[in-house]
Amino acid sequence: MKLAKLLSRLGGICFLLMWIPFEMVMINGPLKSITGNLEETQVGEYILASPWTYALGALFTGTFIFLIASLIVGGLSNRQILASGQDAEAKILHIADTGTRINDNPMIEFSLQIQPANYPAFVAQARQTVSVINLPSYQPGKIVNVKFIPGMDKVAIVEAKCNSAEKIFAINCEPLTKTLSLLGK
Repeated sequence: MKLAKLLSRLGGICFLLMWIPFEMVMINGPLKSITGNLEETQVGEYILASPWTYALGALFTGTFIFLIASLIVGGLSNRQILASGQDAEAKILHIADTGTRINDNPMIEFSLQIQPANYPAFVAQARQTVSVINLPSYQPGKIVNVKFIPGMDKVAIVEAKCNSAEKIFAINCEPLTKTLSLLGK
């Protein structure tokens, strides 16, 4: 999870820095030709020979490499936890929308108080895509089933824990895994 956040931040930094060479290429290239300071052939030569163009290309490439790598690393981390982690219950302490959408479903950052049976309780962070339909089941104070790796703060949410009324009336109590399988994922 930490590596995924680091890669995501590096992608954001590359994106922000990318605008510096972009502006330099535009100021010294096409904008100079508009003012009449350069001929069109000189503009093309300048853009191709400028170190700013190469910096722009490198930062543009870095942005996408880091952002895609962060998604891959985050997904692999969750799969590892789900495959080899131990079961526990967790209370949702805080949620925050990350701004990322996957199939129009929000990626949520959870702060969880994990309450394992054989270990002391601890607080951990997890990111999970939650179906819009199931958002009421993932609110602060609700209990969710999680998997965790002992001795590490690695946690993955398995599903919302339903109370008896939600089970009877089938109110917002569908597990994420069942929702994803219904969507063909």
